[in-house]
Amino acid sequence: MRRTISMPATDTAAPFSDNATELSSTAKPAHPVSAADDLVVDMLSQDVAKWPSALFACLVDRAQDAMHGSKADLQRLSAVLRQGQDGAWRRTSMALRQALLRGLKEEDANDDVRAAYNLGMLSFAAMLIGTTASRRADDDFFEVLASDRHANLVRAMGDEELGLATLAASAELDEPAAKLRLRELMQKGAVDFRRWGGETRYFLTHAGRSALATLL
Repeated sequence: MRRTISMPATDTAAPFSDNATELSSTAKPAHPVSAADDLVVDMLSQDVAKWPSALFACLVDRAQDAMHGSKADLQRLSAVLRQGQDGAWRRTSMALRQALLRGLKEEDANDDVRAAYNLGMLSFAAMLIGTTASRRADDDFFEVLASDRHANLVRAMGDEELGLATLAASAELDEPAAKLRLRELMQKGAVDFRRWGGETRYFLTHAGRSALATLL
């Protein structure tokens, strides 16, 4: 059963608000949460200090998809993140909340807290821009994807995230050959990967999915 999440009527809640309320109190009708959003929700529900590093890579992927999607897609992702932020805020200790609130106020700044917060924000921005740059299509992008060398791998991925063995079998290649061709597609900005649960999963970037229609 797919989750639903309430869409905020307005976006006026401040980060780290002590009186944060459930978004559903001023919500528009609920919208389905995608499988990618569902993964983000699951990771955000964990102890904040134990958030997996994969969370931020997943957020970068989801942000890129949303930015190429509709306004509703962006609003849905915003609602997912704000609910996750509110939940994480409520799960932290009162001492940490107070330290954050003091550290983020200009008139009562805690330099160590502010520095940690600013570094975290900068690190995520760097990750987002770096990943976006690595996925920007090269000039010969479509020619490479449509070539006999790569087209079967691109078709096999479709809208899914698949492991090397599955992709190799689908494209009728041995695994070393499939891995080499996947690396070539990654260099062109058509494919990326993530490691999750000990497995490496490959998927088409937004540019790769856009080109897929020409190969079907």
